[in-house]
Amino acid sequence: MKTKIVFFFLIAIASYAQRPRMHLVIAADVEDNAYTVRNFSKEERIKNMFSLVCREMEFDLQIKYLHTFDFGFSSKGVLDSLSKIKILTRDDIVIFYYLGRGYYPNPSSKVPLLEFHDSKKMLSFEQIRKKIIPIKARLSLIVADCDESFSLLNPSVLPYSILKTSQLNAGPNNLEKAIYAALNSEFSVEQTSFETSIEFELQKEPSEDSIYQQKCFFELDEIINNKEKFNLDLVDLRHISLLRSRISEYSANSYPFANDIERKRNVEMLLSLEEKLYRTKNLTTYNYEYLVDSLFLKRKILDFKDSLNKRIKWLFGYENKPLVSPNWELENQGTVRYYFETMAQITDELNEINLSKPLKVKDIHSKSIFARLESYKKNGLPIENESNSKYRLRLFNNFPKITKANFKAIAFDVDDYQVVIDSMFIKRSLMNKEEPLSVLLDSLIEFENRPLIKPIEFLGQKEVDKYYDNLDKLEEFISGDVNTKEDSIKKIRLTHFFQRLESYIHIGFPQKNNLLPVVPSMSRFDDIFAISDYLYDKNELFDFNNPLQLKLDSIIDKSLTIHTLKLDPSEWRYYIMLKKTIQSLANNVNSQTLESQKLQIVFERLNDYPILGFPKNDKNRKRELEIIPAPTVIMSQGASNARELRKNIYALIVDSLYLSKNLFNISDSLNIRLIEYINLDISFLLPLKNILSEEPSQRPIIMKLFLSECGIIEIANGHTQALKKNVFLIDYSQKITFNFSIILAKFSFKNIDDLSLEKVFSPVGFPFIHDFKRTLPANCSIVSTNAELMLPDFKKIPSEDQVNDMFDEYVKAKSLSRKKVLKSEITGYFEKKALLKVKSVKPAGNTAVGSVNIPIKDYFDKLDKSTPKVDSVGVRQGSVKRNKNFSKITSMMVVEN
Repeated sequence: MKTKIVFFFLIAIASYAQRPRMHLVIAADVEDNAYTVRNFSKEERIKNMFSLVCREMEFDLQIKYLHTFDFGFSSKGVLDSLSKIKILTRDDIVIFYYLGRGYYPNPSSKVPLLEFHDSKKMLSFEQIRKKIIPIKARLSLIVADCDESFSLLNPSVLPYSILKTSQLNAGPNNLEKAIYAALNSEFSVEQTSFETSIEFELQKEPSEDSIYQQKCFFELDEIINNKEKFNLDLVDLRHISLLRSRISEYSANSYPFANDIERKRNVEMLLSLEEKLYRTKNLTTYNYEYLVDSLFLKRKILDFKDSLNKRIKWLFGYENKPLVSPNWELENQGTVRYYFETMAQITDELNEINLSKPLKVKDIHSKSIFARLESYKKNGLPIENESNSKYRLRLFNNFPKITKANFKAIAFDVDDYQVVIDSMFIKRSLMNKEEPLSVLLDSLIEFENRPLIKPIEFLGQKEVDKYYDNLDKLEEFISGDVNTKEDSIKKIRLTHFFQRLESYIHIGFPQKNNLLPVVPSMSRFDDIFAISDYLYDKNELFDFNNPLQLKLDSIIDKSLTIHTLKLDPSEWRYYIMLKKTIQSLANNVNSQTLESQKLQIVFERLNDYPILGFPKNDKNRKRELEIIPAPTVIMSQGASNARELRKNIYALIVDSLYLSKNLFNISDSLNIRLIEYINLDISFLLPLKNILSEEPSQRPIIMKLFLSECGIIEIANGHTQALKKNVFLIDYSQKITFNFSIILAKFSFKNIDDLSLEKVFSPVGFPFIHDFKRTLPANCSIVSTNAELMLPDFKKIPSEDQVNDMFDEYVKAKSLSRKKVLKSEITGYFEKKALLKVKSVKPAGNTAVGSVNIPIKDYFDKLDKSTPKVDSVGVRQGSVKRNKNFSKITSMMVVEN
């Protein structure tokens, strides 16, 4: 059996040696002056959305922008770019995203033809689809966000390639006429959920600001319309479009004013930025708007030699520098230079990798170094001091022993050998292939790529039975009631045993006849683990008179229960009862409410008692309660001072409520005061971990959206009606990113089955049209074959309630054929050798008595022979078919007669 498993892994490992990739091709019209700025912003939103998708699914993102000045906004450029896409895995995704004008050839057309600059002949979805089909990606999206969709039914509106957007050109001699015409033009404003209505009021006497605004507006238009004459590159075009976009937003009540302190501070900050190899500031549109506002006040919008105009173009280059943590400002500049020099060399090595073939160890070596260096941007460079050197040395000593076997018996992945790369960076030897640390890294990479064989698979059946019997017995002891101080001490000790035994599945089982260390280790937990392993090996986990068990208690008591030993039984029961009550309440309270925040604060404080000591009633406490500052006083403090004050005051109030046994008395004055503090101090509250663990949110949702779909999906959005001048078009790309954000915020694992890409790419309504077409190739499997992803068929995953209902129906069913169908369906959710942990339940209550582990087949035999009253059926770990990206499908089932 073991040989078969190893053989299977060796065959399968080649299929997931490389990470899947998302190929994102964005074709955006940034040359048409009517849409330049808007399309730039759309590109950014789309890029951010799919970057998040790739990060959560652990895909590599490859973006290609088809711009006029880069690859060419042309139909030929699109077809050539799509032809060059090569997929690496069967789970690769291809996305073609179009931002430009569309053209509907007839009234029955559901999707437009896509218009480019190289010819009057437009591209159809059919032409794009023909280029994408040979790629054989798992999922392909063709999305068209058409700002203007033209129709031959209206001859007054023609495509871009026939008639370019008309603009009013005003020279210096006819400026007043241009202003008058602009102020009297008819504007048709369309209300949408994303665009704010704009009113243009006719002013009888235009102000100086409005005259200067219109002068700048029309002269900037003149430059854009004659960009070839002015020899504009993409940076110049973005600069001028930014100026034009900002001043077009001004109105009679929104012109910049000179005494805007926030604007002045922002401009000072932008002017103080220094020329470096990196940047520490993340610029937003607001930063640029402040600079344009200052230029407007100086009447220097059209003076491109002005320092502020130069600063805008300088900031465009600043944005292209890598964004790093502000801590880099404190780093040695020699270290920073070494970082960028190494990044350049590693990048060159990565560019030489042949991605069409499986990666070699040296290729993964380079990728690992690159990934670790990338993480420095966010986390800072490795700290070079004695304390951190000792910490890294301890991690080195914990590395697995690399054997000659072609598998590994413990979990070991890329995160575990990052410490090697950190040490190589500190030694300035990252590019030295002869460096011993470099050789060690290659060995660890080879070891990490071996298939993982679970430690329990190396045990004989007798040892497996011993392990599960001990685990079940420990679980039964731990779940028992605590009546005395001795019970609580024993329960803490057995909990350590239970946690240690659970870890064997991941780290390996103790060696036979292992000896206890003679000298205590530096870590208290290492001593606890050593004693636990020794007692397990000697079958003495439940020999409560064993001196080693008493020694273990003394090791635990030093920091965990020294304070609990001083409590009398009634105080201990009161403490345990409070924690259980809070946990129960936390499960039934909305996590966004003040009550939930209170429960979290109380629970965190109660957890401190066994470590810091239990509160006592004394005179100091009463005096401190009398002089607690008002919430507004705390709010007036600095952020760091407020946090410290809040922490002390919360602890004082919770301790007092604990002593008076009024934690749940909502009318108590201290309880009211606590809610007041939370309510007014909410802006300073740090995120608190939930008392009970929750399912991950974004990762499973994103994987459901993008990996449970397959084939080619085509989405087109636009309108068929003629547009009046200056109508603001719906931003469909913003609608997509908005829908995506809402789905991430609202959906959970429980209702994930309701998700589909149609919820993201939804229509925007009349008079806009939308078409969502799916093409499923015959060889497309809904379940991923990539072992790294292991994505299930969501439609086939039952909920806990559904499994309960099926068991219940099986018990009640009288038809043998129906029983056979139900038995087959239920059994299909479990592994072949699944074990159920069955506990009979007393008819008069809910307390489970007895416990037996039986195969699922034998349990069905039991149901066939006699109908149980009530059985609680727990599912042993590893019995349910599951995948590593999602929780097991059910945790407990109840069968009733």
